Amino acid sequence: MASPSAAWAETCSRHLEALSRSLQLETAEALQEATKVARNLVSCGSILKLLWVLQQADAAEADAALAQELLLLLHTVAERRLAAAGWQAVPEQPGTFRRGDMESQELDIRLPGETWQDYLLQCCRMLATPGGGGRGRSQGALTWAVRVVFFHEGPQDGSLSETTDVTQLRLHCDAELAATQHAVLDVLEEDADSGERVVIRKLVLGPWQGIEADAQTAVDMGAPPGSQSDSCWAETTMVGLAALLLASRPPEHRSVLFLGLGG
Repeated sequence: MASPSAAWAETCSRHLEALSRSLQLETAEALQEATKVARNLVSCGSILKLLWVLQQADAAEADAALAQELLLLLHTVAERRLAAAGWQAVPEQPGTFRRGDMESQELDIRLPGETWQDYLLQCCRMLATPGGGGRGRSQGALTWAVRVVFFHEGPQDGSLSETTDVTQLRLHCDAELAATQHAVLDVLEEDADSGERVVIRKLVLGPWQGIEADAQTAVDMGAPPGSQSDSCWAETTMVGLAALLLASRPPEHRSVLFLGLGG
């Protein structure tokens, strides 16, 4: 995926302005409008594009800052929705909320009727803030809860592409992008047996619906090669045959990407 263009940065700025204006009004109608814009951005797969820009080592500082600012503003929309339902953010613990005078604090809040778009908005601050690390080969290398390894947004992204009218977000982009948008993600998870933090590489087709959403395939990047036996015999056989074929070719022609072997 190419670096973001000047038109992309301009479109991001317009989204920031539109959301900021709505949130500054502090009315129920304005919050409803901001929520509509934010949901549409999420539905069109814009979260991964913003993360991709933010995480690129060679990204322009202004582009990375713009991507992070928009992600944090999307999280603010989620915070306002939670506040309207009686949940207040705990300043000293970002991403944590307290209801009324309750002493207990909650990280995983699901409001009645909440969509996957709404919940992903609640995760934006965590996604936009680096920290952590995995074990094995990825020990200390991963600093994001979700790192975008590869992202193809498909034609006419509908949200953060080079569009000129920020108010006319396409509501039908989900089905269109589902056939073309895809991504490879490194997701930081907790191993159910050992409790260690591990890096799981996932293939996602269509607009990403969050960390808990199903992936096309997933593999533990810290596990020894061949130790994950969830793949079917047909996939394993095809990889073996491909490896034999590649062994007979010059080294410069041996690179290959295998998909579908994560279980």
